[in-house]
Amino acid sequence: KATHFLNANDFIVGTVMRNQKRKLIPNLIRVIKQLNNKYPDIKLYLHTSYPDNAGWALPEMLLEHNASDLVYFSYKCRSCNKMSIMKFKNGITGCPHCAKNTATICNVSHGLDDNDLRTVYNLFDCYVQYAICEGFGIPPVEAAACGLPVITVDHGAMREIGDNINARIVNVGSTFRELETNADRVLPDDQNLYEHIEAEYLKQKSDGWLQQLKNIDNNRNNLIQHYSWDKTAEAYERIFDNIKLTGLQGKWDSPPLPISSQ
Repeated sequence: KATHFLNANDFIVGTVMRNQKRKLIPNLIRVIKQLNNKYPDIKLYLHTSYPDNAGWALPEMLLEHNASDLVYFSYKCRSCNKMSIMKFKNGITGCPHCAKNTATICNVSHGLDDNDLRTVYNLFDCYVQYAICEGFGIPPVEAAACGLPVITVDHGAMREIGDNINARIVNVGSTFRELETNADRVLPDDQNLYEHIEAEYLKQKSDGWLQQLKNIDNNRNNLIQHYSWDKTAEAYERIFDNIKLTGLQGKWDSPPLPISSQ
């Protein structure tokens, strides 16, 4: 944290996600503001994109909740390609490395490499996945691989991954039918999110340094037990080996079928 000019004593709640409608960024900012009122060292790190088509208006969210001083963002310079961690300074600002006005908030076309993203995760004290729906979200897995405790939502793949990495699970407050997809979505309970972050904050504050190192190892080991390239390959092998095929399907050594010229 000190390397990136952050307060080393701050407890940083982090998330890595696109700035999309289904991501509950406004709720997350509001909850962090409420927590910060009680615990002034709790801050938020949004590794997200801005501006983004159909995304949240982040400046308005920060002003609405008086949270501009509580939220960090990832910037990357288009001139020197170096990463900077800053509070919101619009979509483009001056780069502290090369002094050119070409540092922009990261996005999918101008993002961080694996080493810089690993640095971002390691600035977090806990990771939160907060959305109305999610497929197999990679960021919670990446966070657990970095040894972070994870907080996620009791819905679909978020719950499945959360159980596998021993995450704290936020209760669902209500469900609703989404107009655009005609699919059922969830609104998690913001108060329960508040309670989980507070519990993790108090736990880490009470744990000694050696216990914190042990927790990091435990979080990473929980991840490795369930997710690895070898386990993924084994799952595909089982699928292929157990598919019931007929005719020439699955007979990989059969001669190629003639291809019609029509």
